[in-house]
Parts: sequence; C-alpha cells; structure tokens
Amino acid sequence: GRTRASPSSTPASRPPFSAPSPYEGGQFFAYSFIQDKFKATYDRPMTTVENLLAGCAAGFFAQFISYPFDTVRKRLQTQAGKDKYGSMGNCFVRMVLDEGIPSLFTGQVPNAVKVVPYSGITMVLVTQFRDAFRKQNALRAKKL
Repeated sequence: GRTRASPSSTPASRPPFSAPSPYEGGQFFAYSFIQDKFKATYDRPMTTVENLLAGCAAGFFAQFISYPFDTVRKRLQTQAGKDKYGSMGNCFVRMVLDEGIPSLFTGQVPNAVKVVPYSGITMVLVTQFRDAFRKQNALRAKKL
C-alpha cells in the first residue's frame, strides 16, 4: 500500500523562505543607495529629516520586493495539510497563473502604512547610533 508522509516532512510544515531576509536586505540596500546618491549630489551629510524620508523610501522599496514572499508564505501556512501547492515555487507560479500578479500584493497597502514609518524611524536611529559610536571611537583613538 501507499504510505503517507509524516506531518513534519510535508512542504507546508517545513519553514518556508522567510520574508525578513529580503526585507532587511532590501531596506539597507535602498537606504545606502539613497545616501550615496544624496552625498554625490549635494556633497553633505543628510539631515535627520532627510534620513527619515530616505528610511521611509527604503522601507517602501523593501516592502514592495519582499511582500510577495510573505504572501506566498501565508498562503502555504493556510493550506492546512491539504498540500495544494507542494512548494513555494509552485505556489508562486499557481498564484500568478490562476489569480494574476496582483494576487502576490494583496494587502500591501495596509502593511505599507505600518512598515514605511517604522522603517524611517529605524534608519534614523541606526544612523544616529552609528555616528555616535564613530565619534566615541575617534575620541578614544585620540587618547591613545
């Protein structure tokens, strides 16, 4: 007879590709890109408000590129043992063919409303802490 796979070995029960990785990578990539372009154009560091806006833009970019992964992950989690899709790749293909590309972005606007400001604030804090640590290290180096 036919043997059934144990629940721990079904594709839906395995950890899917995680959305935070492309999100964080995209966010820091976009933020660095914006900072580099700004510095090349204006030849000065960005103000706190400019850092906030750059962080918001980076967050929007990162959310836009990572959201389809999150949508597919949620779809795989909600199939509840039916194993309708089998794999993440198959789920992407089936969603696009059956429902169209916009199906990968369902719910993105409400998510962007919470993610974009968070990203802006995060990038401001990262920049402020980085600069403070650099100043502190420079002072310590002078004392040596």
